[in-house]
Amino acid sequence: MPMLSNALRLFSKSLHSQLGLCKISQSKRAAANACIIQMLQCQRRFLCYQAKDQQSPLQYELLNERSLLQVNGLDAKSYLQGLITNDLSCLDKCQRGAVFSMLLNAQGRVLFDTIVYVRSDSDNPEHRVYLIESESSDLADLAKHLRRYRLRKKVEIADVSDKLLVAALLPAGLDDSAESSSEAESQLLHSLSSRPGSECLVRDPRLPVGWAHRWLIRRDQSATALDGLQSAKTGTYRMTRYRLGIGEGPVDHPPGRALPLELQRSPAQTESASTKAATWARSSLPGLIHTGVVRKRLAPVCSDCWR
Repeated sequence: MPMLSNALRLFSKSLHSQLGLCKISQSKRAAANACIIQMLQCQRRFLCYQAKDQQSPLQYELLNERSLLQVNGLDAKSYLQGLITNDLSCLDKCQRGAVFSMLLNAQGRVLFDTIVYVRSDSDNPEHRVYLIESESSDLADLAKHLRRYRLRKKVEIADVSDKLLVAALLPAGLDDSAESSSEAESQLLHSLSSRPGSECLVRDPRLPVGWAHRWLIRRDQSATALDGLQSAKTGTYRMTRYRLGIGEGPVDHPPGRALPLELQRSPAQTESASTKAATWARSSLPGLIHTGVVRKRLAPVCSDCWR
């Protein structure tokens, strides 16, 4: 890099001398200065990308505001299938480890936004265990809502926040919303998923393009799992999420106020209208899907545009 900076200095000196800045017009002086500034900006970007290549391609941020509920039992799948907006069968069909879904009230309004993970039961590999990630402040209300509809189904609901941590893996460097994973990033993700303490590592299902990964880590082995990874600055995950227009929790999704299609860009990320049409029979969601007109939508806004 010293060679590059020296070359830029020589370039600027030669440019000034060739143009004779002390004798030329103001317009030519401005053009020369603009050219030099552009070259310096290129050097600054090159330095940032060089630092990005030297560090880990991923950085993590612990999401202490997110917690987990565990749902297991013989009727766990059919029980959740009748409550959430998404289709759990796509976890097996598409071989995905998580789906984004919501729980609604009787009027079809969103009460809770969740991410549902699936994994095999350690005691019985044939059975599936489902982990529901939600906001920590909503966890007690979510558990109460789930138990209300349990009836006689063979289902157990337990809070596992004291056993598992939720972390977000974001690309390190300038672009936090990279559309494709590099080869180094893919290899790192594969190695992280097999580390001691790693419970589940999947792509965030809320956008069709990968922008982050969700990582469930056992609390007693978190130091081992996070060893060697770079910690992101506090708030990086939130700012990246806001920039992409992804809402999360009761602050962004006030309970009982919005319809599912008003909170996400793609209907496929929220619900399966074809297989769950009966669930929305009393809501206005079928009309929104039929007409394709959504009058309200969660979207990012840049305040700098108003200055």
